[in-house]
Amino acid sequence: DKFPALQDVTKATQRAALLLMGSTFRPAFAIAVAAGISLGAGFGEEMLFRGVFQYALSEKVGFVAGIGVSSIVFGLLHLVTPVYALLASIVSVYFGLLYSISDNLVVPIASHAVYDFGALLVAHWEVSRLSALERHDLLQWTGPDRSNPVNKP
Repeated sequence: DKFPALQDVTKATQRAALLLMGSTFRPAFAIAVAAGISLGAGFGEEMLFRGVFQYALSEKVGFVAGIGVSSIVFGLLHLVTPVYALLASIVSVYFGLLYSISDNLVVPIASHAVYDFGALLVAHWEVSRLSALERHDLLQWTGPDRSNPVNKP
């Protein structure tokens, strides 16, 4: 309750899980949806951001700038909330380091997919335990606008 910005990150993740997987926890369905999304995001985002963007930038401007710039862009493209974008940038640095250390795109792809898979399943489990009113409010949530009573913690 002391950190509204982190509550917004939670709401954004839960809202996505609610929209993608529904309000009733169905383990097989949740695992299938989470696996599909996680594999797609892990593969697609890591191929683009590590395999193309970070690689090209590192060749031209160096290792640190390559990871830094690609991670900032990654975070900005995840601008659901400002804190979400910051956290995505930090995680992107981690994925970039994994790629640089391992020299193998499979490592950040797998790490990204496992993270997304777990986050989606946990968010879906949490959403399934909310009341109907809480789920309704979550669906009405449009972002970290503090002037909207629905968006207030």
